[in-house]
Amino acid sequence: MIKKIYNIKKVKTWFKEGIFKNLIKNTGTLFGSNVISSIFALITYSLSVKALGTELFGILVIIQTYVLIVNTIVKFNSWQALIKFGAETFEKKQNVDFKSMVKQASLLDAGSAVLGTIIAVLFAHIAGKWLHWDTIMVPMALLYSIVILFNLSGAPTGILRLYNKFKLLAIQKTVSSGIRLVAVLIAFLVTKNLWIYIILWIITDIIGNISLLIMGYYILHKNGVRAWWRSPISNFRKFFNFTFWTNITSTLDLPVKQLDIFIVSAVVGLQGVAIYKILKEISKIIGQIGDPIFQASYPEFASMVARKENIHATKFAAKIGIIIFFICFPVALIVSFSSQWWLNIFFSEVFAAAWIILSIYLLLQVISTSFITIHSLFIAMGYVQKNFIILTIANTIYLALAWILGKNIGLMGVVLAYGVQFSIAISLKIFYISRGLRKTLE
Repeated sequence: MIKKIYNIKKVKTWFKEGIFKNLIKNTGTLFGSNVISSIFALITYSLSVKALGTELFGILVIIQTYVLIVNTIVKFNSWQALIKFGAETFEKKQNVDFKSMVKQASLLDAGSAVLGTIIAVLFAHIAGKWLHWDTIMVPMALLYSIVILFNLSGAPTGILRLYNKFKLLAIQKTVSSGIRLVAVLIAFLVTKNLWIYIILWIITDIIGNISLLIMGYYILHKNGVRAWWRSPISNFRKFFNFTFWTNITSTLDLPVKQLDIFIVSAVVGLQGVAIYKILKEISKIIGQIGDPIFQASYPEFASMVARKENIHATKFAAKIGIIIFFICFPVALIVSFSSQWWLNIFFSEVFAAAWIILSIYLLLQVISTSFITIHSLFIAMGYVQKNFIILTIANTIYLALAWILGKNIGLMGVVLAYGVQFSIAISLKIFYISRGLRKTLE
């Protein structure tokens, strides 16, 4: 089977498969918007760094990270459950059950938004004291917490993906990042006040969330799924359990996605935070290739698993991984070798001096992104509890390594710890998927 997958002569035939055509179409749409959004974001960060300086920009990053952490801990990833079980109801044409799931997802979104806002406000002073924040940072965190109240994106995201409206997701993301860029550009021309930048980020975040909310429920209405809020709640335990475990696993991803900023702040300082944030954003160029594939492949995997086509789904995941690697690797090389030049132009010499760290980060991101479909397949196959165990192991090791290596070799240590983290997670997931497939063949 492995030889078949890796036979280069057969790669062209992969693209003739119907499922590949659909995936490529959706991935291309999302990828285009992700690239444009990433460019807008880098320009936005460049303007912010030049206006505020590295230390004030570092404060902005820490405030945003605090709110993101609280939001991630409390927010239910209702879109994953909506796609997982929504795909099953689509296959069985059970419209009443689907309405029930939309209602449950919407209620979970609303409940977590209110709870998250309250927690963020209540814990801002505690976090500030524990992390030795400057006196202006707590009021800023309190104000920024309002963003969580408008983060009702779970159900709308699931709806748009289930109905194959990836183009709308792409438009929403691009327009939102474009609005932020324009707002920051105006601020750059007239002020260097950190409060102004905080307020602009809050406003643009809220606009993005509300626009996604409107689009999601409009598509639902357009497709004849109406009065869903009146539907009785069914299969609550199954839906909630799946959502609960996906929320726990997303929380376990915090060390790599958000807590790394606080680790850098503790072991390197505010300037280190500013540099690391920019390197991380640049490395997301590779992630912008993987993220749309994850988004577009998950509904496909969920449908295949619902049809008991696990072996076909695994082969499909392997094929995608090979293609991703050969797309991402050249991009990473170009960005790496040119980074010392453009980092100096768009940011400063301090950022350009970290080009070797960026190069290592990009290489690790290529490897990680090549296995992105393993994560979506793993969730689609229902291994949410095993996902929790795997991430607990991988991220506990990451936290220890990031702290120890960060103290000894700075930002490079945090980046290397990331490489260890995803290697452990991917290896264990492949092991469980392989074992599951062997059982189906017995």
